[in-house]
Amino acid sequence: MLWVRGLFWAAELLLIVNFFNLTSLYFRHSTTPRFVHIPVVSAPYAWTFVALFWDGAAMVHARTLPARILANIAIWGILGFGGFFILAFKDYTMGFELAILSLCKSTDSTTQSLTCN
Repeated sequence: MLWVRGLFWAAELLLIVNFFNLTSLYFRHSTTPRFVHIPVVSAPYAWTFVALFWDGAAMVHARTLPARILANIAIWGILGFGGFFILAFKDYTMGFELAILSLCKSTDSTTQSLTCN
């Protein structure tokens, strides 16, 4: 609802709080079975990480060239975040979740660049 009403600062604040909440959940319940871990822990955690970037870009009205360059650099943080969980904790579910979200972002970006020309 905050996104729809344009309250991006409040939405970003709640996303940050939720990110820390999900980080705590991830480390407290890291040994849960995969059929519980994916929908309860890793999928919301991955989505919140991507939503932080998404809402942050909308919050600062990222339309200028420097903002787009920073966004292209920051998007590699998704790879780093997923790689960290795969290598450090051997949690491939975070890698899969972030790969799916990255695929969605890349297909959306490709579609936008094709229609804008």
